[in-house]
Amino acid sequence: MLFCNISSDKVHICDAQGEIFLERNGIEKVLGPTLVDRAKKSPFDQVFLVNGPGGFTNLRVGALTWNLVAHLLHLRKQTVNFFSCTKIDLYRYFVKKGILPKIGYIYLGQKHSVWKYDFEKDLYEMVNQPFVFEKESFCDRVHDSAYWGENFDMTHFGNDEKGAFLLWKGEKYYFTAKDLDLKKVSSVKAEYMIDPTLG
Repeated sequence: MLFCNISSDKVHICDAQGEIFLERNGIEKVLGPTLVDRAKKSPFDQVFLVNGPGGFTNLRVGALTWNLVAHLLHLRKQTVNFFSCTKIDLYRYFVKKGILPKIGYIYLGQKHSVWKYDFEKDLYEMVNQPFVFEKESFCDRVHDSAYWGENFDMTHFGNDEKGAFLLWKGEKYYFTAKDLDLKKVSSVKAEYMIDPTLG
């Protein structure tokens, strides 16, 4: 299974053979060729997709490109199925298991604003930089080292020979589509979960 996160500031693609991070700038030119190359070198028939909320460009281009690649592979008699979920669903699962703190700061693709999300109450509020973090909390993965500032605990997703995992404070916590009760789908749509900022 291939793991892909289109919800961060970089598109993250990984499997047991390794991982790739693609910059948002120019993503529409590099994501398709990267996925086709990956399918040739390390064929896959299932994709675990972390899909929103996040930057509109990565979500829009990511969903569109994945659907196009799935169609191209289908023409070659290869089937690709997706297990798609939001970061919110994924984090909620780990909060319920007692692995992550109940408060998370969620990257939305906005330069100065994030969601402060209470996963026990299923409520969130928009907060702006400079961020003041609660003592027991976590930050969604952002690859720009200056985004959160200093002194934060950030999550990371990955995939190795055992499967997909959440990396939290140096420990790997594995999860499956079945754990999250996800159904196979043959196409995906971007899960923005917020309205775009215009102007």
